[in-house]
Amino acid sequence: EAQRELGLLMGLILLLLLPLTAWAAHRLSRQLVQLTQQAEQIKKLNFTGEALRLRSPVRELNTLAHAQSVMRSSVQQRTNELSRATQKLTQLVATGLNLAREQDRTALLRTILFGGRDIAPCEAATLFLKTPENTLRFSMRTRDDELPSFDLPLVDPTTGQPNDHYMATFAAIHNQAVVIDDVYSETRFDMSGTQRFSEESGLRAVSILTVPLSPRDGEVIGVLQFINALDVDTGRVVPFDPDLVGFLQALAAQAAVALDNQNLLAAQKELMDALVRLVA
Repeated sequence: EAQRELGLLMGLILLLLLPLTAWAAHRLSRQLVQLTQQAEQIKKLNFTGEALRLRSPVRELNTLAHAQSVMRSSVQQRTNELSRATQKLTQLVATGLNLAREQDRTALLRTILFGGRDIAPCEAATLFLKTPENTLRFSMRTRDDELPSFDLPLVDPTTGQPNDHYMATFAAIHNQAVVIDDVYSETRFDMSGTQRFSEESGLRAVSILTVPLSPRDGEVIGVLQFINALDVDTGRVVPFDPDLVGFLQALAAQAAVALDNQNLLAAQKELMDALVRLVA
């Protein structure tokens, strides 16, 4: 009799466990399907929707889900970075082609300035050109405010030494890009002029990237300066991405060659005009 009751009890327990086992198996099967589907999405570089949030009583499934989530995030980040780099490279090539075709000097300067701003999204950009008097002159801005009437001397008139006090002159003298994350905490250069310009124009400069224009012979003929990098997603002012420096240096090199070619053509034209006047 005891054996019979024990058998009935075991049978009852099995009957109760069967639905629970089936439910657990179905749940685990569904979670495995979800993991497989997310793996297929990662394989196809499809990152639409949220990452899978899996909570399983099986520790191995939780570990696999976490590893897959980290991999998805990493692959998505690298894919986005590659996409942005490809886009900037495309913009760089397009700007280079426009520079090669442009004959008008003012249009050329505008192509240089706005092409750089497209590659490095920012609030404003300024182009300085070197003068025969060995100064940097404000030549063009993306904003409509009036250009300053003074030049930045490349040589200190008092000491006769290179004028390294300003960011733009330092970049031109040393043929070196300069990145500043916060104008108001910068200690390497005199930023009083930039801060004064911020107060007068209403554009509060925070982050600045300065790139020299250097043609084939290596002599700097100008400087490009970009103000307040913008986060493409939020529109907030952020520091300039160090990865942008290489793209802007490539643009600056193309721009310098285009400007140098125009200067040479202008000099040749003046020489021919002088010869014609002399013969006449």
